[in-house]
Amino acid sequence: MRRISVLRVPLPQQLVRTHGLSDDTGVLVTWLQPNSLARAAGLQERDVLVGFGRGSISSVDDLHRLLTKETIGVRSHLNILRRGQKLDLSVTPTESVPE
Repeated sequence: MRRISVLRVPLPQQLVRTHGLSDDTGVLVTWLQPNSLARAAGLQERDVLVGFGRGSISSVDDLHRLLTKETIGVRSHLNILRRGQKLDLSVTPTESVPE
């Protein structure tokens, strides 16, 4: 079962400059499973993921590359853009369980 759906999106240059982002794309959260840990950590639909730990997120591939078995169960920082503001959420990734 999918817990989150995301899509790569371009970022307005003003947001990139204002927040000192290294990339001009991010990963838009299009859907979150109700009662998920991502929701409980504060993630919302329409948030744009731009960083995790010490890495930047400009694509879904970046997100997958940063979410390794070493990060499972480890509290990390997730940088997001929400309504033009850059926020830092504290998250603890968990391993997906196949159906």
